[in-house]
Amino acid sequence: MVVGARQVGKSTMLKQLAKDQNRVFVTMDDAQIRSLAEADPKLFFKLISRLS
Repeated sequence: MVVGARQVGKSTMLKQLAKDQNRVFVTMDDAQIRSLAEADPKLFFKLISRLS
């Protein structure tokens, strides 16, 4: 998890790192994604792993 001030490049940096290391970038800004992660973490990771 990365936190910090707005508009300083956090998302841009993480997207670039994810791409270079065959990882998936997921934001918790979407309420449905966040709710799934909270309610059923195993299912969340299972679904997210299919994106890579």
